[in-house]
Amino acid sequence: MKRRTFIETSTALAAAAAFPVAAADLQPRSQSNLVEPYPPGGGKSTYGRALIGPLSDRLGVPVNIVNKPGAGGVNGATEVAAARPDGQTLMVTTGGALVMHSIFKDIPVDPFDSFEIVAQVGGLQGSIVVPANSPHQTLADLVEAIKASPGGLRWAHTGRGAFLHVSGQSFLVANGLEATDVPFKGGAKVRAAVVGGQVD
Repeated sequence: MKRRTFIETSTALAAAAAFPVAAADLQPRSQSNLVEPYPPGGGKSTYGRALIGPLSDRLGVPVNIVNKPGAGGVNGATEVAAARPDGQTLMVTTGGALVMHSIFKDIPVDPFDSFEIVAQVGGLQGSIVVPANSPHQTLADLVEAIKASPGGLRWAHTGRGAFLHVSGQSFLVANGLEATDVPFKGGAKVRAAVVGGQVD
């Protein structure tokens, strides 16, 4: 293999159906590491934990989850790109860790040259949620509140350039809205901020 390997959680495809070819190609020796470039406990981490059993069965070796959060997924992606291309280091990620290349300068990985895509194993959808006691109980209510106070409402995401940030910002731009983004380190902290009313 010329390039490192990642498993992208972007479209629904059963992992087990994709791995017979991948298993023959990767040929790991003793164990494999599955890097998650995000903190544990978030929604994206469920993919990696669901995969380690089928991966271990297919590859015939233990597969360890390694969390390498930071910089919207770039830290983990950089480590995987620098690993030996022997199939023993894989990454499960959303596109966020890879689109950084087109958003920011000096990102040390290229999604086309640094990795070998093994499989697409799931689908992610962004959601707009508010605290239970929010006065904005419909999307129309929320949009009107944002329009009435440009930049006044705060919304949470998992880091600038990450999937939730890009999708949230896209929603705002498409609707001509301005709101203040508040980045958190991982989906678990985003949920806690919403439940705790730290964001709108």
